[in-house]
Amino acid sequence: MKKHLSQSLPIAPSRKLKITILTVGSRGDLQPYCALAIGLKRAGHEVTVATHENFELFVRKFDLNLHSALQLVVSVNYVERKSKIIIWTPK
Repeated sequence: MKKHLSQSLPIAPSRKLKITILTVGSRGDLQPYCALAIGLKRAGHEVTVATHENFELFVRKFDLNLHSALQLVVSVNYVERKSKIIIWTPK
């Protein structure tokens, strides 16, 4: 039985991080970020990929958590308005 890359032996991190990777675009834009997410997960971190819901099957086949990118953007905007926190995003 073939294992997913995300099921390889993890390297124990000194501190477990919760990481969300936000990406938009085509499957070709998403794929390198899934590879990054797999590596981070193997290192022991909790990783979520935030992207368009059309890519749910692709993301989940690597045993990664998925969050709707649209919901994430709405949540970030809400937090910025309510708490006066500025979240940096590249232009």
